Amino acid sequence: MISQKKASWLFIALLFALGVLMPFVVKKYHLNMLTEIIIFALYAVSYNLLLGYAGLLSFGHAMFFGMGAFTVAVSLIHFPGLSMWNAVLLALGMTTAVGFVTGGFLLRHKGAYFALLTLAFNSLFYAVATKWHKITGGDDGLSI
Repeated sequence: MISQKKASWLFIALLFALGVLMPFVVKKYHLNMLTEIIIFALYAVSYNLLLGYAGLLSFGHAMFFGMGAFTVAVSLIHFPGLSMWNAVLLALGMTTAVGFVTGGFLLRHKGAYFALLTLAFNSLFYAVATKWHKITGGDDGLSI
């Protein structure tokens, strides 16, 4: 009988192997759908950590999700020749930096104050994204 820890590592290795083999086995449509499912599952898990375990209600959680997506799209458009992996790393760095700055301010507050301040930061990000036409495309969005 294998231990619980070894079973967990075996399961993770199996999932990794499955992820590596997926592009060769599944059609492109299904691969894109699976990728979106994984992205939204990670979003849900991160929100569960914040609300379920930390007890912090966040109305601005989507800000980081959108900021990562916008950073990838904007960097691919405005920096020709930049690879997708470098754009993702840039988005990771951007959202991490903004997370540290906003987190340092927000984690001093609890309860309704925390929730409303996250809503305020989310509204600020939305306003910047829609008003900064030259970079983000404003209300029209981006064309890739």
